[in-house]
Amino acid sequence: EPPNLTDPVDVLEKIRAGDEEQTEVNLNNVEVPEQQMIEIFDALRGNHVLSNLSVANTNLTDWAAANLCHSVEANDTLESVNIESNNVTPQTLAKLFEALNVQESVTELKAMNQAAQVLGNKVEMNIAKAVENNKTLLKVGLQFEFNDCQNRVAVACQKNMDRVRLRRIAAALAERASFDPCAGLRNVVPSDWIQARAVEQEVEEEEDEYEYYTDEEEE
Repeated sequence: EPPNLTDPVDVLEKIRAGDEEQTEVNLNNVEVPEQQMIEIFDALRGNHVLSNLSVANTNLTDWAAANLCHSVEANDTLESVNIESNNVTPQTLAKLFEALNVQESVTELKAMNQAAQVLGNKVEMNIAKAVENNKTLLKVGLQFEFNDCQNRVAVACQKNMDRVRLRRIAAALAERASFDPCAGLRNVVPSDWIQARAVEQEVEEEEDEYEYYTDEEEE
């Protein structure tokens, strides 16, 4: 895989400027200094364009991740966040999941392979509770130690997927119900009907000019 040549400085400038083309940021495998990462996260609070943020294996510190929590609470356009393979503590991970519930715009969060491999029962319970209270999260990338917490998260995500499916079905039914097969005819002005009748009359008159004979008349 070729090295990631994305420039964090350029990313920061575009996020601050609200660049319409900057809908995705991929800084994976780019070592970003803590202060620069904090500035990127702070800029996200006022950005309403970016939807996909990926900062896997960027040496993301716990302090920077804590700032990301505040940014997620303020940003309503982010849909996917990837912070895999970094140094985020279990407590901050739990806060991040809770932060997702403020705007409920994020549908996917990946946070596997942090420095602390074991989250602990209390943290896993808090994460599971946060996911259960979230109505938009569809995918969670996180390794759970306790099966109960893992199952609760899986069930919650499945419920959210079902909500999305039901909304799509409802939208399709509403569109079908609002379909009017006669809508095109209603746009026809009266003059068009008059012209149509005139043409029909001319055709009838032309047909009258011809004489029709039955077989009996010919004999």
